[in-house]
Amino acid sequence: GPPAPPVPPRGAQSPPAPGDSGAPAPDPFPYAQQIPETPKPPKPTDPKPADPTPTEAFPYAQQIPETPKPSSPEPFPYAQQIPDKRPGSEPFPYAQEIPDRRPNPPEPFPYAQEIPAGGLARGPQPPVADRTITDRTIMDQPSNLPFGQPVPDAGPGADVGVQPVAPPPLIDEPWRADTKSTKRAKTSRSKKPLVIGLVGVLVVGAAAGGGYFFLSGNGGGSGTEDVRTGATVFPAGQVSVQDGRARRLTGVATVGATVVAVGGENDRGWFVVSGDGGKTFAPASVRDTDGDAPAPGQVPTMVAGSEHGWVAIGSRPGGGTVWTSSDGRQWRRQAEPAGTEFGPKSHVKRLIAGGAGFLAVGEVSRRGDFRDAAPAVWTSADGVRWEEHAGGSLGLPIRKGRVSLFDAAASGSTLMVEGMHTVDAKHSGRKLWRSVNGGKSWTESAVPVPKGTHGLAVGGGPRGFVAIREVTDGGKSFAQAYLSKDGSSWTKGGAVQAAGYRMTTQLAGSDRGFAALVVRGRDLLVSRSADGSTWRDGGTLDAPEGRTAEDFALSGDQPVVVGQDPRGGPAPVLAAWDGSGGRLPGADPERVPGLVRHDHAVEAVAASAGKAVAVGGAGGDAAVWTSGDGRTWTRAKGVPTRSGPQRLLDVAAGRAGWLAVGSDQTSPRRPLVLTSADGDTWQAVDSAAPFQPARNTPLATYGAAAGPKGYVVVGEDGLSGAIWFSADMKTWQRGRSVGDNGLAARPNSNRWLRAAVGSADGFTAVGGVRDPKIGQGPAARPGVWTSPDGVQWTLQQLPVPSGLADGALTGIAAHDSTLVALGTGIGSTGPAPVGYVSTDGGKSWKESRPPLPDGARDFQLTAVTAAPKGFVATGTTGRAGTRDVVVWTSATGADWKLATTPSALRGTGDQQVNGLAEFGDGVLGVGADSTDKAEAPLLWSRPAG
Repeated sequence: GPPAPPVPPRGAQSPPAPGDSGAPAPDPFPYAQQIPETPKPPKPTDPKPADPTPTEAFPYAQQIPETPKPSSPEPFPYAQQIPDKRPGSEPFPYAQEIPDRRPNPPEPFPYAQEIPAGGLARGPQPPVADRTITDRTIMDQPSNLPFGQPVPDAGPGADVGVQPVAPPPLIDEPWRADTKSTKRAKTSRSKKPLVIGLVGVLVVGAAAGGGYFFLSGNGGGSGTEDVRTGATVFPAGQVSVQDGRARRLTGVATVGATVVAVGGENDRGWFVVSGDGGKTFAPASVRDTDGDAPAPGQVPTMVAGSEHGWVAIGSRPGGGTVWTSSDGRQWRRQAEPAGTEFGPKSHVKRLIAGGAGFLAVGEVSRRGDFRDAAPAVWTSADGVRWEEHAGGSLGLPIRKGRVSLFDAAASGSTLMVEGMHTVDAKHSGRKLWRSVNGGKSWTESAVPVPKGTHGLAVGGGPRGFVAIREVTDGGKSFAQAYLSKDGSSWTKGGAVQAAGYRMTTQLAGSDRGFAALVVRGRDLLVSRSADGSTWRDGGTLDAPEGRTAEDFALSGDQPVVVGQDPRGGPAPVLAAWDGSGGRLPGADPERVPGLVRHDHAVEAVAASAGKAVAVGGAGGDAAVWTSGDGRTWTRAKGVPTRSGPQRLLDVAAGRAGWLAVGSDQTSPRRPLVLTSADGDTWQAVDSAAPFQPARNTPLATYGAAAGPKGYVVVGEDGLSGAIWFSADMKTWQRGRSVGDNGLAARPNSNRWLRAAVGSADGFTAVGGVRDPKIGQGPAARPGVWTSPDGVQWTLQQLPVPSGLADGALTGIAAHDSTLVALGTGIGSTGPAPVGYVSTDGGKSWKESRPPLPDGARDFQLTAVTAAPKGFVATGTTGRAGTRDVVVWTSATGADWKLATTPSALRGTGDQQVNGLAEFGDGVLGVGADSTDKAEAPLLWSRPAG
């Protein structure tokens, strides 16, 4: 997703912001049942030592010892990033991390769930800038009750400064695409935005069926133009399932035999639907507010449905958003203000359908830091218009203390919400409140609390409500059910018992009765009951360490569970059982056509002496492919691998061989630098001292270049620019700036480098500079760095073209002493090209901007190269789902013309050329072809002219 250098504020026109290169592994996702056998880490400290709140004695209120979070890729979609340095409470149960061997709990004090002194600890809360919506983190709850772990932020090692506004219009790491000339001094480098594991714009995956498809031309002969796409164009070989992509299913709901599960892969939202109670699933149809395909970053996290319709809540760049559907199969995102209620100052923890509409529960913060968090309920009749009831206006019958709401259930027109009521430092407990008028007023619903019971969970359905109290009797643990038709009074039901019983975490209801999700030793058990009086086993799900169950629903007599498994990137969990407890094999994300798209990306290409080398990633590992004819590619076998996902972003060829650079997903970020004498066998050189980052400072390598003097790597060191030089690829040193303004970031400023090129005059690198002294604020400005020897570098800040607010450069190419530098800027009408040409080796520059096609929108530059007859550049226009390639040519670099784009680069879905290189008498392009069914690598060959 994303491993991404900078992550600027997300917005429609917010390009990648360099500087923040490192990101930690995310916490387990919300609503997760973290299952067995993990050592217990230290408890979080209270960020508010004054006025500490008590902690429930284990296991009051289903409190389970904490489990360390599994290592996994960067946070799931950028909405829901919850930094870990903010006050708040530890998540509540409903995703309990469950140790393998748990001591018998002490008798609750007193037995009505009153918590002894020291019971409520506070945990991290997100700052307003990062709070968006449905992280399901339960605030103000007893410590160590992970009722939905928060998604982490950039982490302690990340730089937090002014984020530069780099070219691409989406929040991504600028993944580079390069090219290298084979003749004279024609060279090129280009960089475009893509992300590993976080928010990749077009992270390429294998095409359905694994074949390749010839899309245009007649096979690549001289004078023809070919486009090929498919998994076998650039063979992935044997790859690991742990490919670094973050995949999660986080919500599920049912209406009759219709089941809808939601989640996402990196920044690509998922809606999957079943019409047969979970036996088979298929992707639902999802449209944006204007009817187009969804844009990156629109990721649903919760879903609810009734016979009146469906609604889902999730995140988008900049805040929350809402989708609606009449049947669960056709979804459309609603235009604002539908999602404004679920923005940075709101946390939604549960969404249900009930009565005549929908209800969400959680909390709000007027200040935005959630130190003033107040309980909140949102109600809507249609899922589009929402009304917030918070704090005193909520109307809960509470005379003193505070309340944190975290769950809800419905039966008919009766709504039920559950929360933690903290009276004072010594008295806290869980309570239920019911409403029979759509949430306008509430009364307490008192579930019996016999001596020896503790905890509380509630579920609802057409047959009424069921509540669970945990019981420990003589060393034996089980759950006692209580039943109610309308929540006004409760009667004792049956006991939920099972060998190895630990606790019941979730309850669901349907017209066939109730189901409970039970945690045992090494598995989850579904317990079924037609009336709440007699419970029987209804299926099991293995629970290896780290697996989480994030939501639970019942379709008729067929239970469905969704969640995630940390193995595989993490991987999504989808499981369903028939009425006899047998697993339904069709409930498998890998069997849903086009849902899971495995890592298989080609980012850059270079050529030398009749050999072409392309680089990228496959299955989470760095990948290199070689070709002698530009048509048939073989994956190089001698590429070093290391733990964790990584990807190569750029490649260059010089006198001593080949140089490839990229990144991995460690935190802080570290360089990935490989060298090869022949392009087939590679070795890592990034263990050398110049590539070692300072403590807790991300160090990233994005671009590579070769010239007569040697080799150069460019990137960033925290908020500063970074350059490395080697004459022979054996001994490396850091580049230095002439003066103090070249590479080092000044206060409230950034420098970032994204591409470089070598020529007879030395080396030239491009990127951007953010300097608050320029204009009215910290606008990004194009930056060019030149060096005669690769060691001493001089910065030139180029003027932002007329009509643009800012801009930065991402690609550069050289043809003898002529250099062209291209990038993207932001103007009043959106992203637009930025371009400059130099005819004296980079000493002076003149504006030279490629023209946009009529009606172009959401432009982004992707690649540029020297060609046999001048220069060729590519970009994309169109929003996600309809993105097409734009091609320009220029004989001199001073006058760009739109060229005819092959129809295969303007087809259904998204096409993007990530890298270009001169090869033989033409140009090779590599990139991606994506539709709503599959993603595949793309190969384009273009004749000279």
